[in-house]
Amino acid sequence: MRLDYSLHPGGAVIQRGRAWDPTQLFARGQGGVLFSARRGLFLDSAGTEPAQAPGQSVAMMRDLSGNGNHAVQGSPSQRPILGRHPERGVVNTYPANTADLSSSSWASNRLSTTPTSHTTSGEPATVLTATQAHVSGAFMRGEIHSFTAGTYTLSAIARGTGWFVMRPTVESNFADAAGAWFNLGAGSVATVALASGASIFANPLASIVPVGTGYRVSITFTVTTAAPLTMRFYLVDGDSTLEVTPGAEVQLEAPQLENGTEVTPYQRRVSQYDIIEEDQRSLWYLSVDGVDDWMQLADPITVGETYIVGAVRDWHTGWPKPITFGSGSGASVLNLANGISLTADGAGNRATFGATTGWPVLSSGQNRADVVQVSSPSHAQAWRNGTVYPANPEVTGDLTQFEGFDSMFRAGDGYGLGRFYGGIVASGNLATSDLARLRRYLAKLGGVPA
Repeated sequence: MRLDYSLHPGGAVIQRGRAWDPTQLFARGQGGVLFSARRGLFLDSAGTEPAQAPGQSVAMMRDLSGNGNHAVQGSPSQRPILGRHPERGVVNTYPANTADLSSSSWASNRLSTTPTSHTTSGEPATVLTATQAHVSGAFMRGEIHSFTAGTYTLSAIARGTGWFVMRPTVESNFADAAGAWFNLGAGSVATVALASGASIFANPLASIVPVGTGYRVSITFTVTTAAPLTMRFYLVDGDSTLEVTPGAEVQLEAPQLENGTEVTPYQRRVSQYDIIEEDQRSLWYLSVDGVDDWMQLADPITVGETYIVGAVRDWHTGWPKPITFGSGSGASVLNLANGISLTADGAGNRATFGATTGWPVLSSGQNRADVVQVSSPSHAQAWRNGTVYPANPEVTGDLTQFEGFDSMFRAGDGYGLGRFYGGIVASGNLATSDLARLRRYLAKLGGVPA
């Protein structure tokens, strides 16, 4: 018999027209807890003021299982922050790309900047006007980045009839740069070159593509070593000089800096917690800082029970580790860092799912849904993004003898880091069909393969 599943906007899994959601795993009074960053979040520990806007700190996560094991944090400085980003992930890393292009995060030289209304896609826009002649041109400078070696693409929408230059440079050495000159009047790329003093830049390429009444202009460049860089947008009068005439103007919109060589659809960074993209579903998450953010909850299940525990998060390595469920005493922890490590009592009872062939290899920042089922004192099974762990985990002791998962994002003195989209702890063994549906539910929350 074939079972067909689909995913709908509300997060429910649909099986042959019948809606399924994870609260059904608690329908017969099973112990546990269920959290989602999409609903049940509050600004106060009493759960009276809903948290609905990106950038708000969350004092309470309501337990959606019906068991009343709500997660709370009374200290404002230790609360996670609500955020959202496009389903395909964050590609625009230009931090200055905020409410408009005349904000304090931008600096300019011999330019006036006049903000315009946002475009229909929400891109910030500004008119750059040269206020005096200068042989080095007039430019707008974005924030500095700490770059690692690799290939990047800087792009923007430009509207005007004159010349426009995009020039990433080493912040401490203006002569170490790559540049692309565009003739906006002709809609053509004029010159792409490295500066005479370039030492860390290589392989500059440029493109100009019509967009509405303007052009999306871009320069792709390779950085050969780590360096602090800055991005500059110039008004100029010609291909071979950076001289500018007073009164020269261009409208600049939608600056985007991304990894790789492809210019992808624009993502607007309203803030670090609010990144949106037209025609992309937003994924909601809680951001924890790895320093002291955590939340307290009651032990959801009791010692001796079989259980399932799972969460969907982004991937981070190193310390602090992205702990999702744990205990304030450090007695229990689900560590979602390198592989999966489920520690039941802080002494010797544990299951470790290490790296092995056939197990998904993820990069930093990539979302992942991890689920572990403990079906007996000595047996545990794990799934990552829908793929079952293909080897035998290393099991020590009795996995059902744990003191409890009574905190979120913390185990002992260790605090989590990264983005949390949702998670679950449920008592008992789940049937194969319910496991599959649960994995699909978590995958939907985090925008990952099921």
